Amino acid sequence: MINVTINSHKYSDSIFNTVRIFDKVHKISINKKDFEADKDNLDDNDTIIDIDINLDMECTAVSRLAVDSVFVCEEGTSLEDLEFLNKENNKNIQVLLRHNLYRLLSRYYETTYSYGILTGVRPVKIIRIAAGNGYDRRYIARVLKETFLLKENTIENLFRVYETESKLLAKNKTNASLYIGIPFCPTKCNYCSFTSYVGKSEEEIENYIDILIEEIKQNADISEEFDLDVQSIYIGGGTPGILNDKMTYKLLESIRKNFKIKDGLEFTMESGRPKTITNEKLKIMKDMGVNRISINPQTMNNDTLKLVNRDHTAEDIMEAFDIARAAGFETINADFIIGLPGEGMEDAYRNIDFIKDYRPENVTVHNLAVKRGSYYHNKNYVNQRFEKVLDEINELYKRSLEDLGMNIYYLYRQKNIRNNADNFGYTCRGHESIYNINIIEEIQTILAMGAGSASKIVDPYKNKIHRVGNNKDLKTYSEKLEQVYLLKKKLISQILTDTQ
Repeated sequence: MINVTINSHKYSDSIFNTVRIFDKVHKISINKKDFEADKDNLDDNDTIIDIDINLDMECTAVSRLAVDSVFVCEEGTSLEDLEFLNKENNKNIQVLLRHNLYRLLSRYYETTYSYGILTGVRPVKIIRIAAGNGYDRRYIARVLKETFLLKENTIENLFRVYETESKLLAKNKTNASLYIGIPFCPTKCNYCSFTSYVGKSEEEIENYIDILIEEIKQNADISEEFDLDVQSIYIGGGTPGILNDKMTYKLLESIRKNFKIKDGLEFTMESGRPKTITNEKLKIMKDMGVNRISINPQTMNNDTLKLVNRDHTAEDIMEAFDIARAAGFETINADFIIGLPGEGMEDAYRNIDFIKDYRPENVTVHNLAVKRGSYYHNKNYVNQRFEKVLDEINELYKRSLEDLGMNIYYLYRQKNIRNNADNFGYTCRGHESIYNINIIEEIQTILAMGAGSASKIVDPYKNKIHRVGNNKDLKTYSEKLEQVYLLKKKLISQILTDTQ
């Protein structure tokens, strides 16, 4: 158990998140909240780590760590010792405390992490905002290294992604992308926390498609009224491939009929489960303008695929790739996950061999994040301790993909991600996914349709984002279509008419 005492309550969340970087297993108490009750439940062999943090009037933080009341180490840091990217003193004090505590914990645990004190989802956004505020690359890099304690190769990757994204995405209030969600799956993966329903009949799914088409018409009305420029379309899930041929045609026809779609527009449809891929369905997709698909192995280890409840084999993935290539798809994405139970370096090499043989144009590599709503979170199933081999596997993927001539083009992070790492996407030149960049960097509006989906109405000049979510429950989703439609319309109108 970890008990943290700090003489300023308003920074409790930042302190908690910093400790969580190093220890995702033990209970953390801040200022003795629930400490006595939890202490009574400890086993005789359990240790108690006490951390005392003092912030004085001169903005110097001193932290001390003891184990079972025996002093181990201390760390002192002054606000004057650090450089910042923000002029708000309150936020800089928060950074000071995290910096100080991170240094203390890195001494105790004898390890450091690629992202230092950062725990946010969108690290590239820090560079974008700092550059927009007039800071140059050298200064930003120095602050990331010396204040936020990022490792140099991580900083270099962030700048590479920032430079790629800056070439592809332009700030414009009328730019938008479309997301259409299909919340159904053949089985639910044990690590998955997304909205997905298993075991629904074809009749139930078709009824959902009819409701979804009504929402598509509503959003097309918004797009037409405000003359939005659709940049990309993404059909995700769930598993969109679960739709039969008739439903696939019906959905895609509705999108094409209701929205103005430019020739060559990036149009993605996830086909993540290989058993849902057929020649006829791929033909329908291609005829309707879909030009990018995802076929997602996650791993090429059949034992792991069974363990995580994927309901397919590595051989099914190979066959699906062959079918998709024969159908003429020139941009295919493949997802992989680092940190699945029981997997290690040998599995990473097997996955990389597949990439070398089948050459997907996009490869997205995730580090396992155990999120609420997943089977693994509910069962406390996956070890969350730091494992050096996972860092080595991350570097192996990056080296191998670069050796194949691919470039990193987007990345993001998640809460409870293994080794405090990131998820990253590599691409062959000219195959960058605009939607993937947009959903992470939040530079353009995303009109999202479907149960459990969330629209982001973005003012890129003020870094202002309004989120409008659809209900996950299918019945409630249907009942609130009009309400959500009117709210999205109102917010877009406000942003487009705001000239301040």
